[in-house]
Amino acid sequence: MHISTPFQTFATGVALAAAGLFAVPASAQQGQNDADSVGNQGTQSSTLMLQGPTGDDVLSVKRNPPREARAGQEVSYTIDVKNVSDFPVQGVTVMETFQGDFEIVSAQTKGQSKSGDASGNNSGDQSSNSSDRQAGGNKQNDASAGKSNSKSGSGQKKSNQMTQFSVDLGTLNAGQTKTVQVTGSAPKEGTVRACLSADYRPTLCTSFDVVAPNLKLTRQILVDARAELADLDMKKNTAYVCDTVSVRYTVKNTGSGESRSVTLRDDLPQGLVTKDGSKAKISEDLGTLDAGETVTREYQLTLAKNRNQGGEFNLSAATAKSKTDTARSGEDTAPLRLLKPELSLNIDGPQEQYLDRPAEYTVTVTNESDDPALDAQVALTPASGASNVNIQSQDADGNTVSLGTLKGGDSREFTVTMTATEPKTVSLSAEANAYCVDAVKKSAKTEFKGIAAILLEVVDQVDPVPVDDTTTYEIYVKNQGSAPDSEVQLTATLPDGMEFVEASGDSKVTANGNELTFKKIPTVAPGDVLSWTVKAKANDAEKVRFRVELTSEANQRPVFELEPTTLY
Repeated sequence: MHISTPFQTFATGVALAAAGLFAVPASAQQGQNDADSVGNQGTQSSTLMLQGPTGDDVLSVKRNPPREARAGQEVSYTIDVKNVSDFPVQGVTVMETFQGDFEIVSAQTKGQSKSGDASGNNSGDQSSNSSDRQAGGNKQNDASAGKSNSKSGSGQKKSNQMTQFSVDLGTLNAGQTKTVQVTGSAPKEGTVRACLSADYRPTLCTSFDVVAPNLKLTRQILVDARAELADLDMKKNTAYVCDTVSVRYTVKNTGSGESRSVTLRDDLPQGLVTKDGSKAKISEDLGTLDAGETVTREYQLTLAKNRNQGGEFNLSAATAKSKTDTARSGEDTAPLRLLKPELSLNIDGPQEQYLDRPAEYTVTVTNESDDPALDAQVALTPASGASNVNIQSQDADGNTVSLGTLKGGDSREFTVTMTATEPKTVSLSAEANAYCVDAVKKSAKTEFKGIAAILLEVVDQVDPVPVDDTTTYEIYVKNQGSAPDSEVQLTATLPDGMEFVEASGDSKVTANGNELTFKKIPTVAPGDVLSWTVKAKANDAEKVRFRVELTSEANQRPVFELEPTTLY
């Protein structure tokens, strides 16, 4: 790019900043005065701005020329070239052309640096002037450059000689300034016109970010377990199947740039599933994670429905994948143990027992699993009709017995006694449970029976009995037991020396000589009393005994009673 803007006067403004005039005084005295004036006034600077292909400012060229110069004496001024863009500018060149009598002594960089190359290195800078050297410029001899010739007019000689120089400043970094110092002289008075131009090699600079997304995956097993497990020396990540057991995944993009299409995956070991969806595989699309973004997901775990017991599980490493990156959880495997105790319950007691006699039961609870059963207890429920229930355990509270912790294979037992007040079948029911254990139930039945107890009594009303007189025997049968007796049969035998007269009572009495038969009584309830009277005559004087026998369902062997009587 090349920009040159000449001007003829000392007017200001960016568009006029590239050209300038300065006068050469006519006499030494005037020159001295003008020099003093110049020293007071200094220089008048002007600035040229160069734009790039996008219209943004690229270079600032500031020319600091003198207002005047003395004829025959050297004069110096500076040109400041600054890179005002945000990127390096290459191939920077400044060139100045003089019209009038002005000879260039030197044009070179001063080595000044601002916000750029602080060293002021001038390597690569080249300068030339066409008045007396050929270092980087060339003398202008053609018509367009103002070929040197002399013409006279009005008695004065005018010079159209044109002199120029160019300086190659090379590359200016962003914000860097390089200064060119120009030194020359004018042999005679007059006006010197100077036109400054600048150029650079246009460069289109763009930038793009190079990013490196990086996924990091952390997996945590979270268990809300009972504190007692620590006292039982259980390993880390141990809980009961009814406890809240979760696995938490934390995925973070620790790199730079987006991590796209991130997916989380974890294949659960056999027998373990998510609690909500009963899935054996965890798979979720996490979308895009920005740099530094963290996503957390949590799933509750439980046993699969077809899993009847607890056990140890090893979770293999989980993965988080994107299109360009894969992260694994830090551990190859993560152990998890889920406890599922199993209890058995047994009640051992008599199938039959007599009324008012205690039936004794042994209750046994066993932990059939390898997992400890916490807070084991048994709740008892005696049936109605049972009385005098006695739980023989110091851990009993009402009808509940606390067993504490049952380790795998351990058993606890205690006894229970109870009676019944009437014949009936009575049951003892029990339910055993523990923390996170399915309750088990058991019952035992006992038939409480009464017992028939028949009392047989025989009493003679008259004793002794004179011969030819009579006496009456009173016979009583009483069931003193707690159960009825059936098929009650009585027989009696009058002794020799006595003769049957008559009999009456609760059943018919038949006499066959001295042998008496009583009609069978079907049932004698507890507490019932039966009675008969037998009247007999004394025939001989002697001591005799009246014998009565009884058999029944409860008394298969005969029960007999002898009543002695004296006959005289």
